[in-house]
Amino acid sequence: MKFDSKLVFNEILAAFITDFLNTSILCLPLAVQKNRASHFANTIQIKDQLIGVLKRNNRMLNTQLKALNINCQLDRDQQKDHTDSLVSVLSKLAYALRRIADKL
Repeated sequence: MKFDSKLVFNEILAAFITDFLNTSILCLPLAVQKNRASHFANTIQIKDQLIGVLKRNNRMLNTQLKALNINCQLDRDQQKDHTDSLVSVLSKLAYALRRIADKL
């Protein structure tokens, strides 16, 4: 499942703006309006930082998954090589046993 950070950001921002507008900031005294505006700016900054952290974590998870996929593929290839070698040895052993049995 792919993480869409733009969609999450838009949803968070829309919810925040709706909540901000519902507080009726324009009906408040000027000091309270400035406090709310400062709080709004701080909240936006925190959300931007959170989105940055989420994006960075998403990149790290993608890198880890790619490395895990590569390691799993290498393990499968190595296991296939070992299986092929074992089948080859067992075939040669069966052939040798058949030749011995034919001589008896």
